[in-house]
Formats: sequence, C-alpha cells, structure tokens
Amino acid sequence: MRDLLLGNLPPNSFIYPYYVAAATLVSLALFLAAYQNPRLFRERVEKFTNAINIFDAIGLGLFAVNGTSIAIQCGFGENGFLAIFVGALTGIGGGLIRDVMVAEIPKVLRKRIYALAAVTGSGVYYLMHCLSLNGTLSMACGIAVTIIIRLLATYFKWTLPRVKG
Repeated sequence: MRDLLLGNLPPNSFIYPYYVAAATLVSLALFLAAYQNPRLFRERVEKFTNAINIFDAIGLGLFAVNGTSIAIQCGFGENGFLAIFVGALTGIGGGLIRDVMVAEIPKVLRKRIYALAAVTGSGVYYLMHCLSLNGTLSMACGIAVTIIIRLLATYFKWTLPRVKG
C-alpha cells in the first residue's frame, strides 16, 4: 500500500521478497506449533497475548518509522502530512488487511491508542529528520516513542474519547 501511494512501482515486496518470506516462515512455524499441540497452545494463550502485544508494538514502531523514511526518500520530505500519514499507514496497514481478511473488526479500530501511537512515532522521526539530527538516532527515537505509547496505553488501558449514545 505504501509503495502504491508513493508511486514506487513495482512495490518493494515484489523486488525484495524477504519481508514476505520472513512473515510466511514465522506464520507457518506458529501454525505448525499450534496444530501439533492445540491444547497446550490454548492453555498458554494468555502468556502469548502479552508477548504478541510487545512484538506488535515493536513492529508498529519499526514499520511506521520506516514508512515515513521511505516517503522522505521518495521525494516527499517537504510534505510532512504525507510522510507521516504514509508512515502510520505502513505501520497499521498489514494488520488492517489481515483483520478484514479473517472477518474481524480491525484492531486499529478497537485497540487502545494504536494508530495514534504510529502517527506520533512517525511525527517524532519526521521532526528530528527536519532538524537534520542523526538519522539512526531519529529512527530510534520515533520507534521508541511508538512502542512506549502502545505499551503504556495497554498497561493503563488508555483509550481515545468516544461519542456517547
């Protein structure tokens, strides 16, 4: 989705299939583990849920900041809204598609402070980039902010306000 929005064709996943291969291998390994021992898997689902949330927060930060970086590299560095939006979309896009494909309400619509964490981390990275700060430090700070917001939102059960009624 990111590459299509940026006009970066063909999309990187077709040029560098490592991302797809890694996701496929991890998914297959987890499926086989659950398939071999479903009872054990169900008994420990709560422990898995906590670990999955941590890895999800890490992935959200990595993908969001990376998406913002790629938008900048593609020549959209002057358009902060576009760069940050593309970064957030990169962070939440895969999970959004996954949830729709399995007929669930997307997690981005029901998890605590999910998209906002991606926007904030992307914004921190973009701001530091605009200030010409060290690229690695800028990425690390954007990723860290995203992860911290996600984990704090989960721990303290933070949610955005909703319209009542």
